[in-house]
Amino acid sequence: MVWHIEYEIFSAIIVIFLMVYFFRSKFIPTLQNKIYCALLIFSFLFIISNILGSFCLNNIDKIPIFITFLLNQIYLLLLPIPAALVSFYVMAIIYQDIRYMKKRLLFLSIPLIICIILSITNPFTHILFGLSKETGYIRGCGYVATFASFFFYAIYSAFLSFKYRKAMHESKIWAIRGFLIVSIVAIILQAIFLQYLLTGTACACSLLLTYLSMQNRGLIIDDLTGVLNRQSFIQELDLNINTEQSGFIITIALDDFKFMNETFGTKNGDIALKEVGKYLIQIHDVNHVYRIGGDIFSIVVNSQLGIEPDDIIRKIEERFKKPWLVEEISFNLATSIAVV
Repeated sequence: MVWHIEYEIFSAIIVIFLMVYFFRSKFIPTLQNKIYCALLIFSFLFIISNILGSFCLNNIDKIPIFITFLLNQIYLLLLPIPAALVSFYVMAIIYQDIRYMKKRLLFLSIPLIICIILSITNPFTHILFGLSKETGYIRGCGYVATFASFFFYAIYSAFLSFKYRKAMHESKIWAIRGFLIVSIVAIILQAIFLQYLLTGTACACSLLLTYLSMQNRGLIIDDLTGVLNRQSFIQELDLNINTEQSGFIITIALDDFKFMNETFGTKNGDIALKEVGKYLIQIHDVNHVYRIGGDIFSIVVNSQLGIEPDDIIRKIEERFKKPWLVEEISFNLATSIAVV
């Protein structure tokens, strides 16, 4: 059998462009962004290993058998990871903090761990595939486990997106559905037309769809300050209400900020807002600091974290007693703080 790698090469190019654009955008290190970053990297590695492994299979008489075996072994080791990361990514959209996901992550890791164990033991058991110059590439009985793990993660991602659909932006729901549809169609076609490598194509298309609909900074990030925007704030409140998570909100309003702009100029005023945003991120998780108005910021704290509002307020008050320095201009900012 001749393996057709043209589609995988095209997919690798798409993923490279996504990686370059994503890393150049200086993304905020939220949990969602970190998982998407890992998804890009592992998807690229699995596509490249598939290309190289298939190329070696096409030239099995010319390339040492151990290299061909090793590359295909690496491919099968990497194959279930992107599917698992997609489920983790959906969970990150919903829960936003890994501390709320630990039990679910342990549960979700089971199929991934099983596939990794099968892959590691394959050189001795040949449960996933066997390879020799006489017989060529032969799939083992355990190969179905890789497809089973994919469908498990696909179904779980669909379940989460349906259960928490009221707390998710419509574009995110459609992106998840699009990812699942494209991936399932590709897996079915791959099973029918074995010689055509399509898993990487599905992965690349899904990553592109996800980037355009969910990783677009304009959807979640306030461009001026770099913290999350008002729309993200509303989505988190909806999520906390729907999941019955308790906590508190600290809102910080900068008093007489109009005077600051009139006195020092709007350019320096914008820089001051950036500095305030940076400071609030330092004292609390970047996932839960928002700019909800011109000079108004909010911090959302889940009660499960065991943090008292007085602790955060004290830090804010102490910082605002000190002057701020912008473009060699020193000034003081007054604040009004409310807790709900």
